[in-house]
Amino acid sequence: MNVFLCKYHVLRCPKCGHVKTGTARSKTCCPSCAHSWEISQGGNTCGVLKSFWTPAEATAYAQQFKMQREKARAEALGEEIRVKTAFSMLGLSHGCSREEFVEEYRKKALMHHPDTNGGNSSAQENFKQITSAAQQIRSAMGWQ
Repeated sequence: MNVFLCKYHVLRCPKCGHVKTGTARSKTCCPSCAHSWEISQGGNTCGVLKSFWTPAEATAYAQQFKMQREKARAEALGEEIRVKTAFSMLGLSHGCSREEFVEEYRKKALMHHPDTNGGNSSAQENFKQITSAAQQIRSAMGWQ
């Protein structure tokens, strides 16, 4: 599809990734970083995510694209926070070796294991949290 046949485009700045809507012009400028680029560079489209016939469609697509990007960032940040919490729960630094991890995990697991604590419910809950934290660390670090 030739992008210049449609009148409205959803554009993403090739430099900073800012998303905006624009009309079918060959040159555009990013409002975020003031980077200017040509939509058509040597027959290829540059920075055009999708083209539409009406501005309402282009605006709706741009908003949906921004929401998806923010949701992905929030999920990545949440995962990073969970992994940091898991490391702190086991008393480890983020750059620990696998041997340090195994040693510390075994100490904590043995200390809070339900069999060694005579059915103590808080120890059982702590053991579950420690096991969950260890699983998150293993998956984050790529350890099996």
